[in-house]
Amino acid sequence: MRHKLEVLSEQLDERYFKLSEEAESISSEALDTFRKARAAAALAFALSPNSEQLHEAMYEAIAASTNQSETVRAAEVALVSQVGD
Repeated sequence: MRHKLEVLSEQLDERYFKLSEEAESISSEALDTFRKARAAAALAFALSPNSEQLHEAMYEAIAASTNQSETVRAAEVALVSQVGD
């Protein structure tokens, strides 16, 4: 599953770059494609057996979000609650 997500992320990144190069400004389609690529990458990192990849998963998830500050707050709350358990 992780490999499939990595491949999907790469394909979406390629599509994003192509869309970005074709236009003078970033289109909504390109932005949606970028977010999907980041979301796929976040899931791939989250599935890594290497726990040191967690920060990469969080970075990619935040980049995929339409409300990055809210995503950061939600991640902080989740991480703090895990420390308290």
